[in-house]
Amino acid sequence: MSNERFTPSGIPLKPVYTAKDIADLNPETDIGEPGKFPFVRGIYPTMYRQQPWAILENTGFDLAADTKKRTQMYIKAGAEHYFNRGSVHLVFDLPTLYGYDSDYPGISYEVGKNGVHISSLQDMEELFADYDLEKTHVSFVPYGVSPIIFAMYLALAEKRGVSWDKLSGAVDNCPLLGPLGENCVIFPWEPTLRLVVDTIKFGIKNVPKFNLLVIPIYSVRERGGNAIQELAIGLAVGRLVMERIAKAGVKPEELSSRFLFFLSIDNHLFEEVAKLRALRKLWAQIMKNQFDITDPRVSAIRLYVMPGGSTLQAQQPLNNIVRCALHGLVGALGGVQVMGMPAYDEAIGIPTEAAGRLAVHTQRIIMHETGVTDVADPLGGSYYIEWLTYRVEVEVQQYLDKIDTMGGYVAALESGYLLSEIDAWAFRQQEQLQKGEKQVVGVNILHEEPVQGEVFRYDATTASRALERLKTLKQQRDNQKVAQALESLKAAAAGQGEVMPAILEAARAYATVGEIAGVLRQVFGEAKGLGM
Repeated sequence: MSNERFTPSGIPLKPVYTAKDIADLNPETDIGEPGKFPFVRGIYPTMYRQQPWAILENTGFDLAADTKKRTQMYIKAGAEHYFNRGSVHLVFDLPTLYGYDSDYPGISYEVGKNGVHISSLQDMEELFADYDLEKTHVSFVPYGVSPIIFAMYLALAEKRGVSWDKLSGAVDNCPLLGPLGENCVIFPWEPTLRLVVDTIKFGIKNVPKFNLLVIPIYSVRERGGNAIQELAIGLAVGRLVMERIAKAGVKPEELSSRFLFFLSIDNHLFEEVAKLRALRKLWAQIMKNQFDITDPRVSAIRLYVMPGGSTLQAQQPLNNIVRCALHGLVGALGGVQVMGMPAYDEAIGIPTEAAGRLAVHTQRIIMHETGVTDVADPLGGSYYIEWLTYRVEVEVQQYLDKIDTMGGYVAALESGYLLSEIDAWAFRQQEQLQKGEKQVVGVNILHEEPVQGEVFRYDATTASRALERLKTLKQQRDNQKVAQALESLKAAAAGQGEVMPAILEAARAYATVGEIAGVLRQVFGEAKGLGM
């Protein structure tokens, strides 16, 4: 085996790093201090002494009542957001993500798979029955149906008599990376961007404690991209959204504190820490240089991470406990604000309760038992880490410049460049694995006979239960009111004004995800072709 070493992104490494390797870096402007521009070392002066990271756990399967039981279990196990709020983090099934109800032809098998099925305000009511909304942080990952799911949650709060200014949470609201990952994109580019901006504007005006934009560059890594591609593409998308909201009259400072990047944590501990540090600096520079932000606090970006599901292995799944713990340590060393943690059996299916509980406890052990929260940026000043952070920064900037020369993110995507780059890198990684150049315990080294453990089982009645609930809903609701709301939505979408108020009115009337998305499809059309 060659004695050469590279990071997973292809950065060559020396055996030893010394002061000479960072002699050209200015300690003040290139690195700085925690809580100060350019935020390489973190966005708060004392970091986790001031506020530990928030703990999330992905939840979603079968129907609302089924998922509610699991979210309650996670909160009891220690899933907690800022200010002692219980943490609920919801993912949705494919029918919901694509804007279809359970009665749409040919999708019954997918109902409740890999996410909860939500059809209407009625499901939202069941999902949050017994929850104190003012004491719960709720984050949604609905991609293209973000405005619809957000509206249903707001309608739920209204029915409960909870003021929107008391709600805490986040809505993903960024399907723009769909073609590079989950591909849950419904509408063409311009209507998609319009809905993203519209949701942000509505939230800024009406829901002051909700995060309104989460850019899921996690998808880039899960498709097979590397850390450099992950950051460069994320920055390109972030700039695109900031440019669009500026044209819509929203000031950058109105969004900056309600905006996160969502990244994957991969296996190379040092490159992953370096990328988190580099991302903060690159975004701060973009805010200062491109958007003329003079207040450093507005330039500080918050980071949300989750260990990459693709790093977990179905072979010898208990090994994933170690992988997840190390990835969680990376997030803490990298100074993130929010962290999710996959369960060790997620390479096989939906986590079992025991595995999910252990995932929450893993974060708690890192937080309370390792000392990692005692000192801000504990790896800061390491010759290796500072050199690697700067090298990642340079590589990302070069990749971002190339995207710019192609006309920006949309042009680079539609040309096929980004897809081909990511897929080529994924192929290279798989080839290295098959040749033994990349070693993964239990996959291509240290094989053992598989041991059958407990696995999650879906409820076989989920699709039929969903259909029955939908049928009953349509019989009991005021269908004339629904029809009027959908007609108003159609008019709003066909016009040039805001669409979110009309979506909210339809949600209040118990219009379904499929009905609301169906009206928007009539007006906007559907996404087609490469990149959508």
